[in-house]
Amino acid sequence: MLKLKNIHIEYDKVIIEDGEMSIFPSSLTLLKGRSGTGKSTLLYRIGLISQMKNYDYYIDDLYINDLDDNEIALIRKNHIGYVLQDSLLFDHYDVLGNLQHACQINDVQKTEDEFIQLLKEVNLNISLHQKIDEISGGEKQRLAIACALLKEPKILILDEPTSALDIDNERLIFQILRELAYHHHMYVIVASHSYIAQDYADHIYEIVDQQLVELKTYKNNDCIKMKSRKPLSKSFYQYYSQHFRKSYQLMTNLLKIVITMTVLFMIGSYQFIENKINENKSLLDKISFNQLYVSHYDIYLDSHVFNNQNILDNIKDIDGIQSIYPVYPYQIILDQTYYLLPMYKENNFEDDYMKTFTHTTQHQNVIMSVGVYSDITLYLENEKQIHFNYQTYNILGLLRQNYMTPYLKSHKNFIYVDHEVIEELAQDNNLQPCGYTIFAKDLQTLEKINQKLVDKGLHVNNTFQKGDMLKEIQNDLEQTRLFIVGLIFCLSTVLLIILFYHYANLRKKEFALLKVNGLGQKDILKIIMKELIYFNVYGYLIPSIIFIIIIYLLSMSPSLTMYFVVYVTMFVQLTISYFINQMFLSRLSPEDILRD
Repeated sequence: MLKLKNIHIEYDKVIIEDGEMSIFPSSLTLLKGRSGTGKSTLLYRIGLISQMKNYDYYIDDLYINDLDDNEIALIRKNHIGYVLQDSLLFDHYDVLGNLQHACQINDVQKTEDEFIQLLKEVNLNISLHQKIDEISGGEKQRLAIACALLKEPKILILDEPTSALDIDNERLIFQILRELAYHHHMYVIVASHSYIAQDYADHIYEIVDQQLVELKTYKNNDCIKMKSRKPLSKSFYQYYSQHFRKSYQLMTNLLKIVITMTVLFMIGSYQFIENKINENKSLLDKISFNQLYVSHYDIYLDSHVFNNQNILDNIKDIDGIQSIYPVYPYQIILDQTYYLLPMYKENNFEDDYMKTFTHTTQHQNVIMSVGVYSDITLYLENEKQIHFNYQTYNILGLLRQNYMTPYLKSHKNFIYVDHEVIEELAQDNNLQPCGYTIFAKDLQTLEKINQKLVDKGLHVNNTFQKGDMLKEIQNDLEQTRLFIVGLIFCLSTVLLIILFYHYANLRKKEFALLKVNGLGQKDILKIIMKELIYFNVYGYLIPSIIFIIIIYLLSMSPSLTMYFVVYVTMFVQLTISYFINQMFLSRLSPEDILRD
């Protein structure tokens, strides 16, 4: 027996005040009353569709109010069948699809012959492959009853099952329901304002003036024992996941296109800018000296403050250093005092030359500025050679007038000469190195070495590098890449939020029907999670793998950071989409949706 006590239903006004009713098995119970008196509302409480629990409810000896949502969902799934006008039919399935869906959700196996036999039981003679919009209202109602019967329910709930039918179809529906109640030993509960229903009802309640009045009494001693059944199987989730893609092809394709375009634009723009950055790095490495000068005290040779402490042991084991040379503060006097600065094979002054000379004689090469060249005409043996320290040197080139050497802070009189020459002169004069010149293979390695030297407490001169404009371009490119990727992420995320919210809103009836059919919120979220994984596999993973292959085929170097950004975006958008659906489901009321 079903027993409801202390029934209180109130919205803008009180609909039922302190009602009570008992429902017996193997009978057809009718709830009647004028429109708006609360028949459907009471029916939804009997069928455990309503989220309201402002009443006491017993199914046999089971007190429903003590159960949690998952336990109540299992009762709906296993023991209660619903025919809520034509609402429980899925329009995107044909007749067979609706029957198969009912089987899947209840782990029931049926053949097509068994489906045909079931349709005959509800006096329905239609093709299994007919679309729902091709059958009449009476046929829809009988098909809905057939779907409800597939779970072999103990309680069958029907809300206005004949509201849109003619008299002949009404009588046929109520005759079928009465036979089902007697032959299948079921609780059959109908809410209807039809006067014909009274001819078939065993037990009648009417809602009058906020009171639940028993008009026709029926009692029996039948006892229907509820059997426990298994929760949803994995096959159902797989089945439903496949069918939803067919049912919402336009929306699923649109979502996949948006996600794929996100990947395309993100990887495309990231890779394009990455290539420009790499080209810029190569150019910087090419024109820069990739050189450091490190000392224990001062970073300029004209500071005249030197510390001869040996620092070579502190620097020679640092990873990334390609070569190390000692530096000496050596000066010569040619009318004025000039610094001899070391010139290495790694240096390239071509971009700084104002004038160059060609030579046929084999001497050591020197480089100087135009100003120095004009000051030392007395020491020139010809226009392209100079003599000092008892040796002749070939002038390789003249540096532009405003050239400033990184070795000197304020002194402008200097001559570059091969470092071996200075080292020999220093040894002859018993000079100790005041620091060391270090070379690395590229700027990135040089920056790491620089940081390690600073960490060791050494003084580093890092002003030898060229390409200040290129460095600015490099920084601008990296900022642009960050902006573009961020913009794509924000725009695509906003668009996906809008689409997924619309998608969830589009499916609210479907989600309500799933809840009515016994799926709890966790079950529906599991379905949604499978769908989101599907979107991400086909929207993110497959396109990104294709792009990786294309990038390799084009002999381009893909950035691992780029793929990290893409997959972080995927994870963030997957999480956002999941919580949108979770929020939507938490607010979803099957009672309100089915009532609309």
